[in-house]
This record gives sequence, C-alpha cells and structure tokens, in this order.
Amino acid sequence: MPEPLPRLGALCAEPLSQRRLLVVESDEVLRHSISVMLAAHFDFIVRRTGREALVCLDEEKPDLVLCDWELPDMNGLELVESVRRHCGVSIPTVVMSSDPAAQDLCWNAQVEAFILKPFNQAELLGLLEVVTRRSFGGPPRLHSAE
Repeated sequence: MPEPLPRLGALCAEPLSQRRLLVVESDEVLRHSISVMLAAHFDFIVRRTGREALVCLDEEKPDLVLCDWELPDMNGLELVESVRRHCGVSIPTVVMSSDPAAQDLCWNAQVEAFILKPFNQAELLGLLEVVTRRSFGGPPRLHSAE
C-alpha cells in the first residue's frame, strides 16, 4: 500500500487555494503533536479552549476547524454550534476524540468528519484533504515539505 504523504506532497507542485485551519486542543502534548503533523502542510492556528477559538474567528478567519471533543470549557459540538452561530455559515469541522461514542453524536450534528484518537499523520492529513475537497471543490493549501 503506497504512503499517502507523497501524493499529498505532489499537490504542492502547483499553486493551491489558501485554506486556513483552526486547531482547538487543550492537551499540550497533543497540541504539539498535531502542530508537528500539520507544520509542513497547512497554514494553521492553534487554540486551547473553545472560548479562545471563538475569539479568534473574526481576526483569523479559518476555513476549517479541527477540534477536540473534550475541551475544558465546552465539548466539540458546543464549539461547532457556536462557530456556526458566530459566522452565520457552516465552517467544515473535524472532531477528534478517544471516545468512539462521540462519533454518532457528531454525525447527528452534521459535523463533516470525525477522527478517533490516537491517529497518525497520514490519517489526519488524508482526512483533512478529503474534507477540504468535499467542502471547497479543490485541494487544501498544503505547504511543500522541501
């Protein structure tokens, strides 16, 4: 089975539309790990809480949201609903959780995707690519790792 990362890297050879990702994760170790996974591929902003994420929406203008299910001040669905109310549109959202039961709640709330923790870089980047293509009709803004 071929590795997905070279395929993603190949997308970087041509100009891509800009897509900004807002990552909301309270755990410091996971924030760092996700940042490392995304660093060579996406333009992204990281926040620790749902409130911090909501405050940055107007200034940062993210195109996608990747958020944890369990935040210190709200759960992932509360954040998704707050983002939808704040922006007046549905920003594509991927919820991540170590609780498989959260997946059904996410689908019922029409969240674009769910990823079960732990995940690896290829799984995360592949899922974000699928969500971006489905939501925007084109490839994500991936940065070349060169």
